[in-house]
Amino acid sequence: MSEKKTETEQKNMSPQEVADAISMGKFQLISPIADGEKTYAFLEYDFNALTAMELARAMDTGRGTARRNDEMTDAQALALFAAAAAKRTEGLDATDIRERLGAADGIVAIRVANLFFRVSSLAGSLRFTKES
Repeated sequence: MSEKKTETEQKNMSPQEVADAISMGKFQLISPIADGEKTYAFLEYDFNALTAMELARAMDTGRGTARRNDEMTDAQALALFAAAAAKRTEGLDATDIRERLGAADGIVAIRVANLFFRVSSLAGSLRFTKES
């Protein structure tokens, strides 16, 4: 059986299962990032390695431009992905990643961060109860 789930199987996944599936990984770049000493053709990332404060800092990027409280701006999503990638990609910090990531790679980074944020938010909401 293939490790990747089919589209039908993905549609039947819970928000927590989707969040778990995309929370960490390795992203192959179309436009590698060069820092003068090393060229990065891949970025490893891990959203779960972020602290709440790191998440809050990323969410402060582009603050005030989201249409609703449960939406992220593209700048926030890029900042969130860059923070998650900096956690697992030795030699690059979040600023390096935000400033050097190519446009085609940025589109994907923004998309995965946005999806992670949405499904994690929904999954977290499902963990609250009115019981004491």
